[in-house]
Amino acid sequence: MKKIIWWVSGLILIAGLLVFVLNRGACRIPAKLNGMWVTTAVDYTDRYLFFQDESLVFGTGGNTRDYYHVNRVREEDNGPEIHYIIDYENDQKAKHKLKFVFTQGHNETIKVSHLDDILWTRKK
Repeated sequence: MKKIIWWVSGLILIAGLLVFVLNRGACRIPAKLNGMWVTTAVDYTDRYLFFQDESLVFGTGGNTRDYYHVNRVREEDNGPEIHYIIDYENDQKAKHKLKFVFTQGHNETIKVSHLDDILWTRKK
């Protein structure tokens, strides 16, 4: 009976560690997205998106920007297009979601779901 208790306790500990390790990586921005993304759309020429590891920054015009912490990254790979949902929050813990499509290849682009007529390209 004691052996069974030790085995069950050990399995629970291993499962807990595995869940912790797997969830830690789920809040990191994929390396292929890291960097600054800009657009030539007239109303957004002074705006940008910046992805880096566990951070998301929105350039909001002029020299202003909003910083956010990434809590979770979900992706669905559809060949050349990858659909992302990024859960993020500000310093006051207000939670938000950013949904977009990343098109891979020579001319990588991002199309944000609520701004689907605007293409964002990586700043050179």
